[in-house]
Amino acid sequence: MTKRYNYRAYPTPEQEELLARTFGSTRFVYNKYVEQNLAQKKLIGYAEACRNLVNLKKEYEWLSEVSSIALQQTLKDAASGIKNYFRSPKTVHPPRYKKRTNEQSFNIVGANSFKVIKVNAKWAEITLPKMKPLKIRTERALPSTPTSVRIIHHPSGKYFVSFVVQVESKPLPKIDKHLAVDLGLTDLAITVNNEGETNKVPNPRYYLKGEAKLAKLQQAHAKTLKGSNNREKARVRVARQHEKVANQRKDFVRKLVFNLVSENQTVITETLSITNMVKNHKLSKSIMDASWGMFLTLLTQKCEETGRTHYQLGRFFPSSKTCSNCGTVKETLGLSERSWTCAHCYVTHDRDINAAMVLLIVGLKELNINLAAGWAESINATQGLPLGGTTLLTNLV
Repeated sequence: MTKRYNYRAYPTPEQEELLARTFGSTRFVYNKYVEQNLAQKKLIGYAEACRNLVNLKKEYEWLSEVSSIALQQTLKDAASGIKNYFRSPKTVHPPRYKKRTNEQSFNIVGANSFKVIKVNAKWAEITLPKMKPLKIRTERALPSTPTSVRIIHHPSGKYFVSFVVQVESKPLPKIDKHLAVDLGLTDLAITVNNEGETNKVPNPRYYLKGEAKLAKLQQAHAKTLKGSNNREKARVRVARQHEKVANQRKDFVRKLVFNLVSENQTVITETLSITNMVKNHKLSKSIMDASWGMFLTLLTQKCEETGRTHYQLGRFFPSSKTCSNCGTVKETLGLSERSWTCAHCYVTHDRDINAAMVLLIVGLKELNINLAAGWAESINATQGLPLGGTTLLTNLV
């Protein structure tokens, strides 16, 4: 399987200047190619784009100062986005033009185009075209020879290198524990396992906690003079605050996914259409801060790496509105209703725990995995609810 290894890079002032020229050249070529495609309203092939690149180098001589491999790979990346847009223009947005103030990056593909030289246990150097060896901190050793590398410059001013390597999956020992996860906003993850244990993982809301500080930094940035050094310093402070929140969120989700996958053989979730959900402007900020998409992506990757199973139910499956006791589906259930009583069996449910229970029952049923007798009674007992049976196993599916 393919995996990325990221390392912090520490370029010299001379290397920073060359990297800046490379970022600017690849950004210029990318924007030119996107502009030409959108103007002609048809895809320009890679071969023709390379011929156009030769003409661009004659017109703009500074394009020859940087690696041609980076420029050619930029054309491939742009072609992929343009192709997807022309294939489905009603559902796919056209590629956005790259900006100087956003994250900058370029790719070098091919094992012969770069080389990683280990200096000691903590440091290494990477040789890139037209550049002296770039110093990187590699406390984690690469498991195999990388096939490509991406050089990244964050708006905060930090440089990173990202290697693509092939790694072998390392299956964990099989265990007889299965878990269902219902994602939420107040509690990020509500879990129920086949042993009758329930748990709610609070949503840390890192963006909300840092929003006041971010507002002050943005106000200070807005008051500076455009083009001044103070404005650039203020911009970096804003970028660092955004980066801090992103790192906190990523660290929390990675640890949560690692624990769930390590302790369970099967993890069941529901498929979420996050793109459509964030169209609700009252909840969009909270949904993005909860990072559901990152959670599901990392969960799938970690299960593939460790030999676990990540099973997702359909997008329109009514897990929250289905009674986990008898299988009756409630007609309407507002977002503000955190508990509800089934009109058929009169059992009162905690909305989130009930949804996780339904996901577990249906998911294991579709996977042909049997639940232990009495698991539903133990869950209801811990919640102070009436003891229900497991009739949903036969009534629901």
